[in-house]
Amino acid sequence: MRIRFSLFAKLFLFHFVTLLALAVTVTLLSMHWGRQEARNAIVREAENALGLLKTAAFGGLDSLDVPAAHAMLDGVSRFQNVRCIGVFNGNGELVLERNWQRSGWTNQRTFNVQTDPGVRWTSEMASLLELHRDSQGRLQGAIFVGMSVQSLAAGSFSLLGSQLLPALVCVVLLAGGSYLFSRRMIHPLKTIIERTARVSRGDLVTEVKFDSSDEFGMLASTFNKMLEDLRNTTFSKDFVNNILRSMREALVVVSMDGKIVTVNNAICKVLGCAARDLVGMPFRRMLAQPETELPTQQFQTMKSLVQNVELELKTKNGRRIPFYFSVAILKSDKLAEGFVWVGHDITEQRMADRALKQAKEEAEATARSKAEFLANMSHEIRTPLNAIVGMTRLLVATSLDGEQRDFTQTIQTSSEALLEIIDDLLNYSKIEAGKYELNTQPFSVQDCVEEAIDLLSGKAAEKHLELGYLLHSSVPTSVQGDPTCVRQILVNLISNAVKFTVRGEVVLSIRARTTSTRETEVAFHIEDSGIGIPEDRINRLFKSFTQADATTKQRFGGTGLGLAICKRLCELMGGGISVQSEVGVGTTFRFTIRVKEAPQPPSPLRGKVPELMDKSLLVASKSRVNREMVRRLAELWGMRVTACNSSGSALKKAKHETFDFAVLDSRLSPVSGRPLIARMLGLVKEAKPALLQLCFKGRKSGRHQADAVLTKPIKPSMLYGTLLSIVEGKPLQDGPRLARNFEEGMAERHPLRILIAEDNVVNQKVALRLLEQLGYNGTIARSGLEALEALERKSYDLVLMDIRMPEMDGIETTRQICRRWPRTRRPRIIAMTANAQSSDRELCLQAGMDGYISKPFKFEVLVEALENTTQLKSEEAQIQTSPVDMETLVRFRKSLGSFEMFRELVETFLEDTPELLRKMHEGIEGGDSRLVYRSAHSLKSNCAMFGAQRMSEMARDLEALGENAKLEEVVSRLPALEAAFEEVRGVLAAAGGEG
Repeated sequence: MRIRFSLFAKLFLFHFVTLLALAVTVTLLSMHWGRQEARNAIVREAENALGLLKTAAFGGLDSLDVPAAHAMLDGVSRFQNVRCIGVFNGNGELVLERNWQRSGWTNQRTFNVQTDPGVRWTSEMASLLELHRDSQGRLQGAIFVGMSVQSLAAGSFSLLGSQLLPALVCVVLLAGGSYLFSRRMIHPLKTIIERTARVSRGDLVTEVKFDSSDEFGMLASTFNKMLEDLRNTTFSKDFVNNILRSMREALVVVSMDGKIVTVNNAICKVLGCAARDLVGMPFRRMLAQPETELPTQQFQTMKSLVQNVELELKTKNGRRIPFYFSVAILKSDKLAEGFVWVGHDITEQRMADRALKQAKEEAEATARSKAEFLANMSHEIRTPLNAIVGMTRLLVATSLDGEQRDFTQTIQTSSEALLEIIDDLLNYSKIEAGKYELNTQPFSVQDCVEEAIDLLSGKAAEKHLELGYLLHSSVPTSVQGDPTCVRQILVNLISNAVKFTVRGEVVLSIRARTTSTRETEVAFHIEDSGIGIPEDRINRLFKSFTQADATTKQRFGGTGLGLAICKRLCELMGGGISVQSEVGVGTTFRFTIRVKEAPQPPSPLRGKVPELMDKSLLVASKSRVNREMVRRLAELWGMRVTACNSSGSALKKAKHETFDFAVLDSRLSPVSGRPLIARMLGLVKEAKPALLQLCFKGRKSGRHQADAVLTKPIKPSMLYGTLLSIVEGKPLQDGPRLARNFEEGMAERHPLRILIAEDNVVNQKVALRLLEQLGYNGTIARSGLEALEALERKSYDLVLMDIRMPEMDGIETTRQICRRWPRTRRPRIIAMTANAQSSDRELCLQAGMDGYISKPFKFEVLVEALENTTQLKSEEAQIQTSPVDMETLVRFRKSLGSFEMFRELVETFLEDTPELLRKMHEGIEGGDSRLVYRSAHSLKSNCAMFGAQRMSEMARDLEALGENAKLEEVVSRLPALEAAFEEVRGVLAAAGGEG
């Protein structure tokens, strides 16, 4: 049986045994030293006796005086330990002896004096033998002294007896000291053990207190620090546990092997289980679908340490609850130890999402219903309105008397006013519904302004109002924005200015500045000299369906939506609108837009013109805007300008100065028109200036006297072209015509086969009669199916496609046409519909249409569509005759900057194309329409890059057929594509071989 000793016993025994061994060692050493000292005393006594004998009694051993020697021996006997003495001669014979204690040595009567000198010790006696030699080293004799060792033994026992008692006392003292030492050493440890036991029982208050600064003091300090950390840790743990227990979020800690380590009360409450039932259970058993892929499987390959996931948990009673979890990975020393799942019940959120989705669907349905209602309303109103406008236009072209023409013009004016009201309502509804989207594209601010002014110049001329614009040099030549919105705002504001101005002028000024965001803010000022707006009415201007006052609506009409629409459009373009007005003086509207500058094309109108440099020009006009515009433009081109505001001052200047050009307004006072020109010519007989008369469109100009006529409002391009033509001696024209003179011979110049897909009988008549005026004979198709049948029977160049038709609408009919015929063989399709919203236009273009005309359409718009169709046919014919567009090819080659790179790309194209064609055949044989689609898509892009437009169009048609799984049509068209590639191959091989 193994005996177990306590630490105290071990320490006591070790200390006691160590000290006892030390004491015994000291005692034994002391006894050894005492015995050795006794032996040394005996030897010294023997040496003294020996010396006495040798010096006093013997003169020499050969002449020994025996009586004297016996007397000396008797003297030596006084030494306590001497027991026997013997004297030997040189032959080793005993010659004298004395034995006080008989011992065995006397039995040996001789000694080997050669080998036996020195001290010898036995148990009974110690002997000393000394040899005596003469001066020549000859042995004379020897003396032997025998010493008793009984005193040595007695001294040893006496020493032992004298040291035994101190040794016993020392042992007792050592045992007591060891006990006290061991107890002192063990006491701190017992104290710490006791405190540790208390800590294990939950007592974290009592500390260990030692006053010493030794290792035990350090141990106590360390223990107390550990106790404090334990108290803090326990507090933190309790604090965290309280938080976890009280938090509303469900918490689950999962180990790396997928088992639950700990949970909080929230998840237990949700699942209806106790924590002990969940801990140790695989986490997947909590899920309604245990096979669900968990995000914890992806943490090893993802950078994020937190992942979000939605799961369904299964409660104890089998109910499913949707949960949204955030999963975080737990790491220690960069090693993953587990995952923390924190989540909450999203049942209410899902219900809210479903409700929101339902509300969204209902709102979208409402919006769609509203959009459909607006489209239907637009279609239903524009359809009869198209008939009214079209028939009225046809009626004006017939023979009418004055009264009939007046009635007809009244109908035309009223229908245009009604159309304007409808457009305002549609635009406002789109903006209110948030459906209005900007169409950003590069455009010229100057062109946009001139287009807006052109639309209103006729109305201004009717009222004899001066209308013009001043473009500051800070305005970029080209910007990125929505020109349609800008034009709509300008038309609305300028139209209002013309409408509410009785006399005077309407001036548009445009400036620009760069903002802190590197955008360009363009500011437009429309200033008129009209009736003005009362100050208390200005805040109502930009509200919907309101005007300045009721009398304004009665006098001038309108819906009150124009300014509200302008305000919304300005805000959409990052700007704003404001107004300043004074009753009886005039009104100034100011609006701004924010745009980005586009690449600036060079413009000869924005710099010095060598042909006009240092030329002198006289401009005479009562209108400030006319004078200022001519002056700015002429000075910009390097001319010297003199401006006058009356005919009198102009004649005075012409009398004293010589001018190269004179721009004379036809409305000068007191003299104007032909009389002014005549008097001007009369004043200058030698250096006659070139006379340019400025007049309203449609007015008699006196062209037979002036060198040229400039129409108001003045356009820079018109003034520039006229001045340059005069300087270069080129023939002049009367200026732009008011309207194009469309003769019946247009059909002969531009022959077209036209199909009209229209179900409304009145609209059919209008379209046919308009085309007849141009010399065309249209064919009617009353539905989409009839249109397809007509195209099957006959080839047409143009289809005017109505959107809403029975059996098959215009959108689906267009899609069918695009699927059945390649682009180079199908007709040009122009939408002709009463749906006027931008979404309708986009829908038509996405379906494959080439243009869009809204009803009621203008005669000029129809003619433009016909001319574009003729131009497109010509371009397609050029494409068909040449397999590669050389301009595109050269442009592509220059863009690469290296002919070697160009040659490498050509070789790649020529190598890849046969492979793509092979894949198409493979797709046809295997019934894989996706392979055909992908191969045709790649080939289409490659061909377009090298300018092989016809081949690209053919590939695009095959791409569409592959997308719609029409492999039988691909089979019939693929040979044509392969033949086209052979033509392209030759051109590109030659181009790639040129250095």
